[in-house]
Amino acid sequence: MKQSLRKKISAALLVGCTTLVLGSTAFAAPNDNQLPPPKPNQTMVAPPPHINIDKFKDYNQQFQQEYSWMYTKTRHEAANTFVQIDEAVDNNKISETQANKLKKKMISFYKDQQKALDEIRKLEKPEAAQYRRENRDDLSLHANFASLSESTTIPVSTLKEILRPMPPKHPNKVKPPKDNLDQRLRDFTNKLIQEGKISQQEVDSIGDFIQSGHDKFKQMDKAQRDELMNQYRNMTDDERLKQFSDGTGISVERLQEIFNIFKTEMNNKLSQTSPE
Repeated sequence: MKQSLRKKISAALLVGCTTLVLGSTAFAAPNDNQLPPPKPNQTMVAPPPHINIDKFKDYNQQFQQEYSWMYTKTRHEAANTFVQIDEAVDNNKISETQANKLKKKMISFYKDQQKALDEIRKLEKPEAAQYRRENRDDLSLHANFASLSESTTIPVSTLKEILRPMPPKHPNKVKPPKDNLDQRLRDFTNKLIQEGKISQQEVDSIGDFIQSGHDKFKQMDKAQRDELMNQYRNMTDDERLKQFSDGTGISVERLQEIFNIFKTEMNNKLSQTSPE
């Protein structure tokens, strides 16, 4: 249980355990009557300020159709970049020919960058830091300014002016103190073990299976993840539970009992913390 609860939930989705995800609400903060609703699966975010909103949306939709490999974040960054390139043409900073060359180079850069970031996510911190150093050209736009200038004939100073990064979504937002969900998860599970409602062996089997699913999920690329999640959506609850049973060695009947225990404890917890 070293991974964060969010990663555990992702792994649970991977193995199709819907009820385990529902059971995780038992670890809500003491003053929370329910978990917040999940965020919608957004395909568009608010465009950066001071750019052409319509063009940003058009490029975002275009990239979604033409470049299926793009993650949402990559697509938004590319749309922002293309709008800025168009503005540079409108302001006579670069020619149309230079703009077209630059756009092609930027698509190539974003593809290499995304591939490198995917590799980094599979590594532990020391290896990830070394990978970043060794693949700086794939990750850093600044490291590519000289080659971009040479291939597009756009001066480096102009490139720096055109290729501005997207601003943060919430630059002034103060983050709340981090809640130690892992610790509360351990405390809650240990309580159930001490009460004899579940065994340590069952906890270990479920934890190992979830961790294994998370590790496999980390090794997949976007296409593989999308395919797996589509398979998950098409499975029935019984099929998901059977898959979880096969992976943990715990019978379907006992898994249902465990999940019911979690749900009951969750309801008891909420009833105790609800304001009168």
